[in-house]
Amino acid sequence: MLYASVNLRLLFQLQYLIQMSIKPLFILLGFVLLAGILVINCSREPDAEPIQEAVIPYDIDTIDFTVLRQWRPNDNPAALGLEVLIGEEGAVYENIIQMVRELGSNAQISLIRVFQDEQAWRESRTSNFTEIYDRGYLAFYIKNRTGSGAYSGLHEIRWFQQEGELEELNGTTTTFVN
Repeated sequence: MLYASVNLRLLFQLQYLIQMSIKPLFILLGFVLLAGILVINCSREPDAEPIQEAVIPYDIDTIDFTVLRQWRPNDNPAALGLEVLIGEEGAVYENIIQMVRELGSNAQISLIRVFQDEQAWRESRTSNFTEIYDRGYLAFYIKNRTGSGAYSGLHEIRWFQQEGELEELNGTTTTFVN
């Protein structure tokens, strides 16, 4: 009888130890799975939204461009976010200014990033920047006339090309009055 009681007590202690050691393992496993899911989802490139003809004026005569990505900043229906690709022949100061102002003309808020190289655009979506990015990321157009939110009150182009035809503009801002 004493032998059965000791064995039963040892069995309960063993069960308790197993429960106490398994619970942290399951918690750790849960954190590892959650972290893995977050890393996979965060590293995935967001899908571009379909382009709506009425939103983007494609009849800009001075420059040919391709829309790489379109979104609505802050899900605001009066806002327009674009990332566009232009050819090397179109990478002229006046052409870029005319293009972004026309593209953003119907929106209260416009955020337009201009690239000359698709690989530079891909690098902009990661944290791995090379000389391709330095040559291929040209400008960022910002217009927010709403008086609230990010970039409130701004209407400008920030120039970013570090190597190329527009490199003398790197780090400068062109501000618009109207």
